Amino acid sequence: MGIQWSDVGSIAIELVAEHPELDPLEVPFSRLAAYVMDLAEFEGEIMRPDDQVLAAIQQAWINEVEGLAGAFEDPPEPDDPAVSYPVT
Repeated sequence: MGIQWSDVGSIAIELVAEHPELDPLEVPFSRLAAYVMDLAEFEGEIMRPDDQVLAAIQQAWINEVEGLAGAFEDPPEPDDPAVSYPVT
């Protein structure tokens, strides 16, 4: 079964893959709905959902982008006083 409007996490992953150059905060909801309906895996109703659904998709997309950005950051140095490490 394909992606539905309620599959916000899956939609976010697909949007990152399809539109890596976009900032999710700069995409208007009307364009976001079109991007979702254009996804190859999307099988939901071809309609513009309410703003709550689109806001949830946008937030998941932001989280996905931020998660990918964090994956490429250098880890803190062990002697960095801003970082606390558990005592073992």
